[in-house]
Amino acid sequence: MNEFWHISIISIIVALGVLIWRGARWTGKIDTSIEGLRSDINQIKNDIKKIFERLPSPKTANSGSPLQLTSFGKKISKEVGACLWAADHANELIDEARGKEEYEIFALCVNYVENKFGNDKELTHTVNVAAYGNGTETEQVLMVYRIELRDCILARLRESS
Repeated sequence: MNEFWHISIISIIVALGVLIWRGARWTGKIDTSIEGLRSDINQIKNDIKKIFERLPSPKTANSGSPLQLTSFGKKISKEVGACLWAADHANELIDEARGKEEYEIFALCVNYVENKFGNDKELTHTVNVAAYGNGTETEQVLMVYRIELRDCILARLRESS
């Protein structure tokens, strides 16, 4: 009987040793798999960043008619104070805009903003800073000014009717 206990204890110790050894190998494989998974995830992150870098910058206006500011355009408008700028400059175009269609008023605004952008140092600086700061082109920021000016003129024309 004494021998039986010795064999049983040795068998249990060997079995525990085998279990511990297999468990260690298994956790080693899991650790290796996790490291591989982390590496794959980092590669995917880098690939996604590259994809986003190649995407065009967001637009400030939708492509529908009439043009409306997108949420990105509204953010820029608030940032540069385009609505206040439009309110200050709308009176210069209000008489010329009377009796015109909305698309003709928008054309007036396009021309007005284009002329101001080249000749008004403060506006040119503000547009350039906003474009750079928001990762977009100056054309997108100018579109914000055009739309805000058009909307301001249309609102004043409706009020005076």
